[in-house]
Amino acid sequence: MKRMLLTCIFLLVPCSRVSPKQPRKKVSFLVYIAGRNDLQPFINRNISEMKVNGSTQYMNVCVHIEDNNGSRRYYIEKNRVISANMEHPRPVPKADSGSSATPIRAFEWMVNNYPADEYGIIFWDHGYGSLGPAYLRGLRATTLLASAQMEQGLLGPLDLDLFMTSTSIPIYKAVCFDDHYKTALTCERLQQTLATICNNILGGRKLIFIGFDACMMADAAIAHLVKPYAQLMVASQQVEPGNGWQYANAFSIFQHSLPDYRALGRHLVLAYQHAYQHVMGDFTLSAIDLNAMEPVMQNIDRVAALLIRAFRIQRGKSVKEVLAVSKSRYACTHFHEPAFIDLIHFYSNLLKNIPRIAFTNVTEGKEIATSLQMELEKGIALLKNATIANAAGKKLASANGLSIYFPEGPIHPSFKNNSFARSNRWIQLLEWYRNA
Repeated sequence: MKRMLLTCIFLLVPCSRVSPKQPRKKVSFLVYIAGRNDLQPFINRNISEMKVNGSTQYMNVCVHIEDNNGSRRYYIEKNRVISANMEHPRPVPKADSGSSATPIRAFEWMVNNYPADEYGIIFWDHGYGSLGPAYLRGLRATTLLASAQMEQGLLGPLDLDLFMTSTSIPIYKAVCFDDHYKTALTCERLQQTLATICNNILGGRKLIFIGFDACMMADAAIAHLVKPYAQLMVASQQVEPGNGWQYANAFSIFQHSLPDYRALGRHLVLAYQHAYQHVMGDFTLSAIDLNAMEPVMQNIDRVAALLIRAFRIQRGKSVKEVLAVSKSRYACTHFHEPAFIDLIHFYSNLLKNIPRIAFTNVTEGKEIATSLQMELEKGIALLKNATIANAAGKKLASANGLSIYFPEGPIHPSFKNNSFARSNRWIQLLEWYRNA
């Protein structure tokens, strides 16, 4: 989910009529806005930020919006928003923003009308990482940022009480929630979307980057899902504020140059940091080099395998106790969904705690401990190499850019179905931990 700001500024974005097909440029970006939910008030704000710089000689900025007003498309120029609904200048009936077909059609429209050498896509909406449908009993979404604003003196304690009503908040898998159709882009639908875009529309080419202007998508399982389809992933480990990315600064890098994907990642993270470093203490954003993620995934599998071996010959519950301490809230960085922990922080804690593991077979245990130490050290180095840029507020100073799912309680059924869980032994480790 994104965190709702307490005061919303409704900006009316004037737009011109239909945009003609553009000449080929270096790169075209689609911002896919799934706003048929409580984030709709922030759409016009972000569109207004996009037109501060708009499309340039190097780049096209295209937007597809799904909200309660229907479906519409825009081409963004400097200080100008151009309607690109060719057959229907006004919004057309609502399409399901949680269906793979909707972003696929939007991307195809962009490619046909705004051709480029490279393409990217930003998914704009609520997000919940790699977990599936559930209902969370908790506070109104507005409460989530109220406490941060109270710290800054923008609200007092009595104001905060106004937002403390308990309610049921629907939590969907992955990203792009549609309150009208009661759907979302699940991990499976997201994978189908990206596979169709890259294989069918782009002829087997990868995207230059995938951005998630959504919460908690900087997750190892999401990185595993998207790595076949893009060079770069930009996402947050923590919940984002309702405003999300600050698009005026985010797109400014294309004013005078065409960055490579690594430079683009660094710039997007820096722009986000500049937007929030003086506003809130628990923001995060990271740029992950997806070309460097396969060794990371292999390392996670090897670490899980070694820990499973350790479970088999542990003395007492020493392995479970070491894992519990290493991932605890007191020792390891957690996020709004407490089952997500920072992977580097967890690895670092586990590395320190290996000597606390006791084995029934001392010789085999020593070999496991030595191998585990080597793999954890290697894993930290691989994760740092894959993290092009990372920004975190002072309350999350030990957030390093990528989370992993490690629940204390039962494993969420949906997690078992994602491509990450099917590709390695991490979920087996979770089961050993749960049953030990």
